[in-house]
Amino acid sequence: MRARPWLPAVAAAALLACTGSIDTADRVHDLRMLALKADPPEVVLPVAFRPDGSIVSIGPKPALPPITFTGLIADPAGAGRAVDYELAICSERDPETARCVEGVPSYRVLATGAMTPTALGAEPSVTFTPTWEDISAAVVADPYHGFGGLPVVLQLEVEAGGEEVVGVKRVVFTASLTGPLPPPNRNPAVDGVTYGEQAWAEGVSVELNGEVHRGLRGSTVTADNPIEVQPTASLFEDYDRTAFDGSTVHFSEEWRYSFFATAGSFSPSNAGAGNGPPGGGSGSDPVTTQWVPDLGEVGGPVTVWIVVRDGRGGETWVVREATAPSLPDGP
Repeated sequence: MRARPWLPAVAAAALLACTGSIDTADRVHDLRMLALKADPPEVVLPVAFRPDGSIVSIGPKPALPPITFTGLIADPAGAGRAVDYELAICSERDPETARCVEGVPSYRVLATGAMTPTALGAEPSVTFTPTWEDISAAVVADPYHGFGGLPVVLQLEVEAGGEEVVGVKRVVFTASLTGPLPPPNRNPAVDGVTYGEQAWAEGVSVELNGEVHRGLRGSTVTADNPIEVQPTASLFEDYDRTAFDGSTVHFSEEWRYSFFATAGSFSPSNAGAGNGPPGGGSGSDPVTTQWVPDLGEVGGPVTVWIVVRDGRGGETWVVREATAPSLPDGP
């Protein structure tokens, strides 16, 4: 993997000014869609695409593999309410909302249902096999007609109590009739998570900390809650893409990590790629962050979600449990 500069390591004690509870992107308090995953994230095919959507193959067209499409949603304030969901595939999207256009031939509902998120969230999912009609419609809609990889759009729509969230996921179909087919992309994975240099396993709750310090200019919070994510190094992949002039451009994956929690905040809330990871080293090195509680926030159970993306469609996540301290309001 190629080397690149990193941000400085996060200090052991993180500080938060006396602003009280702050609504930030990493703080999950309402109905939220945190991630979308397709498995596999890429399909390679020994065919060629024509701009009119027709498929060229040597002999019979190959069988298309099944794909599992899964979303990660959270609803902390829902008080155990059920949420309705719909998973769909499409090729036409509204230019203003970016949502799939319903009621057209290329729009196809894959699954509908209802589920009740727990404190750890919920994961609506469907396993389906795309059709050649799905691929052909995507070829026609794609301005590059599949050159460099054909994005096929999957959509998850979630509704509850008048709230609605919608997310889309692109599965890449790479086609070639000349030369060997490239290896398909694989989703990233995490070997483990540590808290305070100790293994933080799934289903195990850790005790987070924080203290309030009052001064002439108000109150601050100090905390020492180091969290480290250990990626699966063997899944960092190199890959090639063909440029418009026919040349081959080589790339190396640079994973991005996003941290979410039902209380407090993270510093940093995003790491990897252009944001780190702190600590230095190659892209497959562990990534660290700090969790900091908010002034005036009631302590208790906290859910932490860590989402990992490889920058080319691969995605995964892990969920962890903790207990947060209760801090008095300031200043």
